[in-house]
Amino acid sequence: MLRSLRLLRLKKQFRKAFFEPLPELPTGSRDPVYGLVEQLRREYQRRRPVQPAHQKSPRELRSDARMQLLVDSQFANPLPPVPEVWHETISANGTDLPMRIYIPKGRGPYPVVVYLHGGGWVSGDLDTAHPAALQIAAKTGWTVVSVQYRLAPEHPFPAALQDACAVLRWCAAPENSQPMRGDPGRIIIAGDGSGANLAAAACLLNRDRQGPPIAYQLLLNPILDLLHFDRPTYSQYRQGHTLTAEDVPFFVRHYIADPVLATDPLVSPLLSANLAGLPAALVAVAEYDVARSDGEEYADRLASFGVPVQRFFAAGMEHGFFDMQHLVPRAGRYGNQILEIVAKSISVPSPNPHPPGGSAGA
Repeated sequence: MLRSLRLLRLKKQFRKAFFEPLPELPTGSRDPVYGLVEQLRREYQRRRPVQPAHQKSPRELRSDARMQLLVDSQFANPLPPVPEVWHETISANGTDLPMRIYIPKGRGPYPVVVYLHGGGWVSGDLDTAHPAALQIAAKTGWTVVSVQYRLAPEHPFPAALQDACAVLRWCAAPENSQPMRGDPGRIIIAGDGSGANLAAAACLLNRDRQGPPIAYQLLLNPILDLLHFDRPTYSQYRQGHTLTAEDVPFFVRHYIADPVLATDPLVSPLLSANLAGLPAALVAVAEYDVARSDGEEYADRLASFGVPVQRFFAAGMEHGFFDMQHLVPRAGRYGNQILEIVAKSISVPSPNPHPPGGSAGA
């Protein structure tokens, strides 16, 4: 009975956060809705002790990611509807590569977003990526291709990167893009966390191999230096956050079989000696992200090489905020703003900032 009352009270507070105007966030404060989400998750999991990511096995991380998706569905703000979803599988790199394609209404052609989920290169799948991919599709009206790339440690570097590049090539072929109402001349590669690492590396590899043109790169909370973990935010937000200073090297050890590979620019794009000729970029970082310094420094380096780059600072947010637009209203607002910037950058009409049924965050 007491647990039911606690859940009822917490859910009422949570719903109130979505239906009231966003309050001003004091400088240097984490958004308080994160605390509500954390309490609700604990209650639904009957207060199971929270174990840090770096103390789990890859199998446990994958299981926990799917369990969290199920738990969140019990109280999250409803996700926006999407007109049509296709499931496709392509053969690439000696394996079958599943994709989930979100098809917009109308005739198109529309920009194509290749979306690479986060999860430390170790966990994540088409279902855990669904909230973020669906938000992009619903808020922009563009075609979104969500990729189930191969995961480490079973498939270490460069497997995931090879898969990302294979999907880019597939989307660039008119016989593939046209049925999904996509424009092969306006491909946007987007990723979150480790997925942003893959997106940045794919742009480098695509440039060097003269692959299909990429119109834009959207890097959300990117982790871009897998060799050095001593940048300011690694000390500032070392513990007590979604991603900790101990989590990153743990994930890296699973992703690369040989520590020497951390110096490879395709593993650590921030260490690349040449960033010239890369697609225009938006680098979005969260205030309370241990890897925030990676994104901030990468944006500066892109600019120094003449790459058009825009920066987005998500005040009060944690690593992975873009995945939480249906859980944290302010994350929904930031998601709207980020997608509006991308739309203006590739010269298409700005997406609707308050789609029906979505988490507008205002």
